[in-house]
Amino acid sequence: MYESSRYNKFFFENDNIFLFNSFTRACVSIEKDEIEKIKHILENSASCKNEDLTNQKILLENGFIIPKGINEIEILEYNYSANYFQTENINVVLVPTLVCNFKCPYCYEEGHKKEYDLKKDYFAVLKKFAEKNFQNKKKVIISLFGGEPLLKKEELFSYLDYLMNHSKNHGYELTSNIVTNGFLLDKKTLTELIRYNCGSIQITLDGKKESHNKLRKLHNDGETFDRIIDNLKMTIRYSSEIKSEVNFILRINLFNQNVQDIESIFKVFTEVERNKIQIYFRPIYKTNYFNKSNSNTIFDLKKFYDSAKKYGFQIFKSPYSLQYCEAYGSNNFFYITPDLKIWKCMNDMTNEKTNIGNIEKTGKVKFNLKNMVEWYQKANPFKDEKCRNCYYLPFCFGGCILYHAKTGRRRCISKDIVVTPYFY
Repeated sequence: MYESSRYNKFFFENDNIFLFNSFTRACVSIEKDEIEKIKHILENSASCKNEDLTNQKILLENGFIIPKGINEIEILEYNYSANYFQTENINVVLVPTLVCNFKCPYCYEEGHKKEYDLKKDYFAVLKKFAEKNFQNKKKVIISLFGGEPLLKKEELFSYLDYLMNHSKNHGYELTSNIVTNGFLLDKKTLTELIRYNCGSIQITLDGKKESHNKLRKLHNDGETFDRIIDNLKMTIRYSSEIKSEVNFILRINLFNQNVQDIESIFKVFTEVERNKIQIYFRPIYKTNYFNKSNSNTIFDLKKFYDSAKKYGFQIFKSPYSLQYCEAYGSNNFFYITPDLKIWKCMNDMTNEKTNIGNIEKTGKVKFNLKNMVEWYQKANPFKDEKCRNCYYLPFCFGGCILYHAKTGRRRCISKDIVVTPYFY
């Protein structure tokens, strides 16, 4: 006997009808003349006609109908806890510097850059940290972040060389990824990143060329758009030549942009290049250092994604499962800043609640258990009745933990951010 999943929802987008399940993230497109038939199967799966059995099988395989008696919330809560406290994998985000070659006015790190540059013993201590913490892991993911991480690429690559040997000696899988502004990206750097099993390179543009060059400029006010585009095109071409499987992710920040503005970006890439790029959009928000009005909202996203698909780009979908963002997880995910402090989130480094400890000179981690427990309590959405009963719980998981920690309130998400990419 089967019943309908509580996480099914129909979305009507222009002339298209989609059935989406937020638990499994399965999405199916439905013809208008089929919708009543599908609704009947969902509501009366025990009495399907023979001609409906194929549709029933598809709905069952994708979680739209489930065996009767299954409690999806309990399964979700169990999987969430298992994921939060898993210990076989670890993702460490290296932040060797907050210094950057750009001076973006909205940067949330702005007030910390001078005091947070690379310290002499940073990587020496991290080697000791690896010796104590990596050898019993199944997988170690090293994410490179900043500031601009490629300002310290020699030191980073030397450390990754060490980890490559360490992983071979101790039998764990080592992978990496990088978030970079792309200005210093070149063929040699790409070759090195690929050698360290780099899975993805993410680069950001601040809208069309004119607005990008006003917002995302060098310290001497020099323009950056053309060089970033040239570097991205070159690395995509070279990646194809050497048959690399690295993913190129292009984030486009929205700040008072329209469809024509966005399409002016799309047109600088060839058809082949577009097919190699995964794209997503995010509005620029106000920060402690940037207090300007932005007319773009999440409701513009559908138009921009429609255009991206028309031009042949891949649509980037959330990589997160059983969590809202990377800041979830007990001691299996954290940022390490130049002072060897460890953080769950860096979006507001004035908030010490996100600092969960530090790495001592010996490589031993000294956790702040009070902050770790409070972070877990703020993260856990299953104690919140509104969250438990929400359709978006399998995506949102209570939303931004930092926002909850600072305000005591949950920041509910919109379907435009999380669901829309699955329509493509």
